Amino acid sequence: MREQSHKLYVRAHAIVKGYFVIGCVSKLRMTKELRWLGSQQCHFVPTKVTHTLRYCLKKELCMFSPIEQASWGGFLSTYSRINRQIEEDLQENARISHAEFEVLLRLSWQEGYRLRLQDLAAQSILTRSGVSRLVERLERAGLVVREEASEDRRGAYAVLTEAGAERFQVAVKAHVQLVHRVFLDMFTPEELQQMAEFWQRLER
Repeated sequence: MREQSHKLYVRAHAIVKGYFVIGCVSKLRMTKELRWLGSQQCHFVPTKVTHTLRYCLKKELCMFSPIEQASWGGFLSTYSRINRQIEEDLQENARISHAEFEVLLRLSWQEGYRLRLQDLAAQSILTRSGVSRLVERLERAGLVVREEASEDRRGAYAVLTEAGAERFQVAVKAHVQLVHRVFLDMFTPEELQQMAEFWQRLER
């Protein structure tokens, strides 16, 4: 196996069944001895693979300890797996995506079931243009209508329609059951309280 030995950077590692699990490899030529594992974003490399890798580990260039890798990597892989299950569930039960469900959810929380597009964007991970395209799809499906903001001609509101409210009710019932089954029911009330405190800590 050939690689550029002076340009190897490893973000994280652990040893699993005779393999190094590499979280991030830069400037390393891909060969048949490396496999990219999509959602997990890890490389599996045989433990006897290279002098460069052994040098990296010996010099302690890896930034995550095994417990840190298990915590952070576990969070990422769990999020990816559950998000995929949510997408499949929403498509099967309500024919909407997770992002579309989020828009319907946030509109359902509002008085008058309406919210400015810029506020929708601020509350989600999507950009304003991304939210605008999402609302357009929901408009075509008859689940949302767009109304001009009387206080600002350049602004617009997304408004939940009756059909959108009905679709949301179908989606949310199955969604809550899924989240309980694959996540919430895995923990005790005390563990959930502790987890909630962890998320609050990260918001500071």
